[in-house]
Amino acid sequence: MGRIPLGKTMATISEKDWRYLRSVQAEMLDELSRRINDEVRQVLASADFTENEKRGKIYDVVTRRDRIVADCFDGWSRSRIIEHCWILRKHGLLKAEHLAKLDPQTQKAIMPFG
Repeated sequence: MGRIPLGKTMATISEKDWRYLRSVQAEMLDELSRRINDEVRQVLASADFTENEKRGKIYDVVTRRDRIVADCFDGWSRSRIIEHCWILRKHGLLKAEHLAKLDPQTQKAIMPFG
């Protein structure tokens, strides 16, 4: 999966939308963490691997998923929030109920292609 480069965005968002997105940031991070933890639990529960193989697989899962966590949440700032929202949507973390609470202009910037 390729990384989406973060840089300057063309759109800015309202203070209200920025406050809202900041208020759901922890919720989205918890959801992503839950997914990662579920994946680790699946590895631990598997009878198909030795304990050493499980350790290696868990390391691989955490290493790969840490990149997603970083892409979604590192550098969380108002000037880069639209790009973060694109990535959050890509990973199914920014959901329709979140988008419904944003101004139409912000929604359009996050979903430029529908």
